[in-house]
Amino acid sequence: MQLQLQIITSKWLTILRDYEKIKAGDFSVFKTVNELCEVYHIRRKDIRKYYKRWIKSGKDQSALLPL
Repeated sequence: MQLQLQIITSKWLTILRDYEKIKAGDFSVFKTVNELCEVYHIRRKDIRKYYKRWIKSGKDQSALLPL
């Protein structure tokens, strides 16, 4: 079960960790959230939605599962 959770949520976990680094100003691969969105083919709105959910859960990976 844990492996399935990791497989399903790994993309979003990577995106949100990169997002936090961009916001902190210490990430060299992406300089802006727009660059991050272009690479992963996602919308800023989706990042905010998943980020809020993830933070609210105490950064619990299961919060990144589709509802």
